[in-house]
Amino acid sequence: MKKTSLSIVGLSLAVVAALGGCGDDAAKDSTSTGTTETGTSAAAPTDAAPVPAGALGELVAAAEKTTSTSAKVAMKSGSVTIDGAFDAPGELVEMDSDFGDAGTIKILRVGNDLYLKAGGSIAASYSGNGKKWLHVDASKQTGTLSVEQNDPSSTAKLLSTAASDVTGSGGSYQGTLDMSKSPTVSSAVGSAGDKFKAIPFTAEVKDGYLTKVTTDMSKVAQGAGKSVTAYSGFGAPVDVKAPAAAQTMEMSAADIKKMGG
Repeated sequence: MKKTSLSIVGLSLAVVAALGGCGDDAAKDSTSTGTTETGTSAAAPTDAAPVPAGALGELVAAAEKTTSTSAKVAMKSGSVTIDGAFDAPGELVEMDSDFGDAGTIKILRVGNDLYLKAGGSIAASYSGNGKKWLHVDASKQTGTLSVEQNDPSSTAKLLSTAASDVTGSGGSYQGTLDMSKSPTVSSAVGSAGDKFKAIPFTAEVKDGYLTKVTTDMSKVAQGAGKSVTAYSGFGAPVDVKAPAAAQTMEMSAADIKKMGG
């Protein structure tokens, strides 16, 4: 597969993580088992951190409310689509990514156990050629696959530390994001981070929840285009079943590097 396609894969997954789609709780340090288990939860809200005042404060508060519970998430960036669900307090994630002609990637997370399975031409770029799930213990990683860099409050943190010129009210907001300040994005893009320092964005809030974020990524990566991330189904239970041990293999160092680890 072309290097360009792989970079779009990494970028798309990193942006979703930065916007809270792959949340995990950095304060929890559970033990990775790699065994078959089912996680089921109806998420409860966590204590909100202090937020800025004005339009930015309203937006950060909405992001905190969204990323402290469970929700469905859908992202579209050019030909790339990502659909799934997450439960931040329950440490559960399921994501289905479609990269068009490049193929697909499915991601499951149960606690610190992260599983990835590629399909189509993408599969040839990873160990096992997509025949098995690739497993990694996220608590032992330092890049985009790590627990710390996929905190459920990442959206709120990104907005509070990287947003500027934020205006709006009544559920509609706009401003500029310095996404190079997001660990997940900076790990994925490396030296290209300067291109991420002034990304225009719009955001929508409904019933106190952040429901939509739109960023224009066309100037930072070929094929990235406009990225739209939408959240819905807040508080609904999320079920994620880890693959059976016989259907998994450990993610190689080369695979981890490709994923920004």
